Amino acid sequence: MRPTLSLASPARSSRALAALALHSTALWLIALTLLGLALRLYRLGDVPAGMHPDEAHYALDAVAIMGGWRPVFLPANNGREPLFVYLMAWLFNWLGPTVWTARFAGAVVGTLMVPVQYLFVRRLPLPRPTQTALISAFLIAVTFWPVSQSHQALRAGLLPAEAALVFWAWWETLRETPTGTARWRAPTYAALTGILLAMALWTHLSARLLPGVMVGFAIWVAWRRRDWRPLGWLLVALALAALLVSPLALYFVQNPDMLGYRANQVSVLNPEVNKGDLVGTLLTNAWRIALMVNVRGTTSWLENLRGRPVFDPLIGLAFLVGVVYWGLAMLGRRGRDAQAASVLLLLGLLAMLAPSWLSAGAPSYGRLNGAWAVLFLMPAWGLERGMAALEAQGRSRLGKTALSATLCLSAIWSAYDFFVVYAQSPDVYDVYFGPVRETGELLASLAAREAVYVTPEVWQRSVIRFTTVQRPPGVFDPTAGLVLPPTGDPVYAFYGTEAAAAQAFAQRWSQSTRQDYSNPAGALLLVAFQMPRAAWPTPANLARLPDFGEYIRLEAYETPQGVARGKALPITLQWLALQPTPLDHNLFIRVVAANGREIGQFDGPPLGGSYPTTVWRPDERIWQTIQVPIARDAPVGAARVRLGWYDWRDGRRLPVAGATDSAVGLGTIQIGE
Repeated sequence: MRPTLSLASPARSSRALAALALHSTALWLIALTLLGLALRLYRLGDVPAGMHPDEAHYALDAVAIMGGWRPVFLPANNGREPLFVYLMAWLFNWLGPTVWTARFAGAVVGTLMVPVQYLFVRRLPLPRPTQTALISAFLIAVTFWPVSQSHQALRAGLLPAEAALVFWAWWETLRETPTGTARWRAPTYAALTGILLAMALWTHLSARLLPGVMVGFAIWVAWRRRDWRPLGWLLVALALAALLVSPLALYFVQNPDMLGYRANQVSVLNPEVNKGDLVGTLLTNAWRIALMVNVRGTTSWLENLRGRPVFDPLIGLAFLVGVVYWGLAMLGRRGRDAQAASVLLLLGLLAMLAPSWLSAGAPSYGRLNGAWAVLFLMPAWGLERGMAALEAQGRSRLGKTALSATLCLSAIWSAYDFFVVYAQSPDVYDVYFGPVRETGELLASLAAREAVYVTPEVWQRSVIRFTTVQRPPGVFDPTAGLVLPPTGDPVYAFYGTEAAAAQAFAQRWSQSTRQDYSNPAGALLLVAFQMPRAAWPTPANLARLPDFGEYIRLEAYETPQGVARGKALPITLQWLALQPTPLDHNLFIRVVAANGREIGQFDGPPLGGSYPTTVWRPDERIWQTIQVPIARDAPVGAARVRLGWYDWRDGRRLPVAGATDSAVGLGTIQIGE
């Protein structure tokens, strides 16, 4: 009997092959994403060495968000959109606020770009979109620039995925679809574009150029097809995005200076930036951006191995091939659909290159991240076309071998440059404030054993404030007095460059023990003094006075028996902190003659303003000597000394039981000639 052929067999076979191909592609994409994640997690906390102050500012804002702050804009450090920092705060809640966790936020969003790049490229009308998309995703996963960016705790790392998603969703909104396609396709993708655009606007300043891409492409499509519906979808997307970013827009209405504060600082339109040569600056920036792909990249150690081009020579050659095919598609040689996609790519590339072109220091990679979707498509396009050309000549195996070898060599090259050359560079260590991070970690280790106090000079560094966030030291000016903890032998730390201040402290408090801390390179990080509890200073007179409200108690004081007219009266005070005040208060001291005339006064915050009452910790002792000037014409004889605390905003004093003027007396002194 002859076998019977089923007409359904070819269809079933086709579906089976399609399912197998889809399964294989999914496995490849998962593998590439895991590869990208591995490169981003490997040595995440220590490459690059140190921690840049910009990263620390993001991390400190995330800590504040953990504590209940809910900003719509981050005004510190030149102003920043907050979405990335909210992600970091969520990770801090989960994993704790550390340098590694801060950079883990960058690694997560950097890894996200791998599947997003595949999604974007896969939907473009390319000859073999799946292969091209996988190659492009591979390059995102392993190339130096994306890997380096993902090792930084900066919001710019989130922009590439967001920009690519906006391009993808907008392409899906306006691309030509077969007759009979679901009628809700365009409005659904238009709404999705609006949501994605809003997310980008909540992330980075450069995202403000994305609406221009959407407007330009919608106008081009409407003109090309003689169909004005794309403009309607444009209105839908922009209206939804405007609604979602309205809180941010309202903030800028209320704070107009922040809208373009950072952009104005670095804009080439600023005469201080272009040095009076705007045209020359724009041409120079354009030339440097053009060279960055294959010849010379950014020279900033913060972003790059100095001068390293974006692509190695082989991938760079493929980039040029891809640009040629892009140009042919732009001219309509590959069909109307491919031409439309090429126009979108052009608009997206120009918009995302503009932030660096129009600012100082081009090419600035941090301002170019939004261009990844297009930049990393080009070499993938070129490599796929090269492999296709070999397959057309019957050299399929050679094509696959050449492609695999090229990609592997590129990955190894990038990994070596980043994890060996870049990681070991002294310049990178310096630009990422390696000694400052080491100082912060040293302070954190000291604080785990004893109470630690640092100078304002130490505390002004954002990296130190973040690396000690779990055990923050006290901060005060040691030239103005002393803070003594409830228990233990306190440590007073000076920055390595504060040699004069450290020497003055050693002379004033000779009972303390000095220890210098240096890093392995021999650089002095900290000068620390430990004060034995048995050697703490104590004023002569123990006070038996009522408390100032529920916040402050005067434990002891010391005044001389007398002082000459026109001289300063030294008064030493030792305060006991009962609890911090809700608002910072100032101290007042009044010297009143027997006739009721005020002949000396002092008004000011404790310790010269370096240790406000809002940060006093329960059972701390604050020791301070204040010089109160006495009038030259003060009457000779006895004078009374009274003091108290007041809110400098409205003059309201902390109450003192039994004192109508909310002040206490320290007895009398004699005013002499």
